Amino acid sequence: MTGAPNPAALARALGDRATPSSADGVAAVEEILAGMAVLDTMSSAERVPVFEAAHERLQDVLAAVDDA
Repeated sequence: MTGAPNPAALARALGDRATPSSADGVAAVEEILAGMAVLDTMSSAERVPVFEAAHERLQDVLAAVDDA
């Protein structure tokens, strides 16, 4: 997908902001992405809850940045 969001680009964009909450957001995004490293060891069925949890956490991070 060429139009898909790029999490690394999102983290960099958040890092360019000067607010403290943005720095917290970058750290949270990096933590979420690091947690997804286990996907290679999982079956497709086991990956679903990992993606759902990451999606929920990313929504929380974005909401917090929007509120800042």
